[in-house]
Amino acid sequence: MAFLLSAYLIRYQSMSLEEAYRLTKQRRIISRPRVYLLQALTEYETKLAGKEVTSWSDHTVNGITKRMPDFIMQYYREFYLYQEFSDPKKDED
Repeated sequence: MAFLLSAYLIRYQSMSLEEAYRLTKQRRIISRPRVYLLQALTEYETKLAGKEVTSWSDHTVNGITKRMPDFIMQYYREFYLYQEFSDPKKDED
């Protein structure tokens, strides 16, 4: 649902992905979009704006590098650290 709301805000309220994400996160703290959904929203935002708006970079956490939007890292570390960057082999112990 948060994905659709973000897409709506980008399209009809002329928000950037970062603004839409922050508003959605503010209203629904449990919202945790996957990286591939953020990529889809970035592509949608770029298509609507006619230029790249959200920048992506490689970020390394716990020795694992993932390409993510720059603005998301503060949220990512708080909410996704265990889920996305945990080592499944360590979790089995």
